[in-house]
Amino acid sequence: MRVILVANPKGGSGKTTLSTNLAGYLASTGKRVAILDLDRQKSATHWLAMRDMALPDIELMREGQSEDSDWLVIDSPAGLHGKSLVRALNGADLPAQHAGLRQRGIRGQEPVRSAASSGRTRDRAVAESD
Repeated sequence: MRVILVANPKGGSGKTTLSTNLAGYLASTGKRVAILDLDRQKSATHWLAMRDMALPDIELMREGQSEDSDWLVIDSPAGLHGKSLVRALNGADLPAQHAGLRQRGIRGQEPVRSAASSGRTRDRAVAESD
């Protein structure tokens, strides 16, 4: 299973929107997809519950649950940092962060760049969106 971690230290930055769109896209290509909603607001979980049943299936994964999917998209909570962020990055094939963080130097995103450049993530890549 390939894992995409959508992370940003700031709340309201579009993590859930990106997570649900990635999951929807991957499902539309015929991939088996699960989403893990770690955010306290559980917006991705609510989105999935309201999603049209005629669309390709996306499973809701719970913490600690194993899933037999091609892709897992993780919607992380705001403020993920320190050891929790490093642990999440170590399990991700592709961590995603907002490119504006890099340009503005907002605190909290350094572990993402550091882990990606040191090879602690499986693909050594960071997807960035504007």
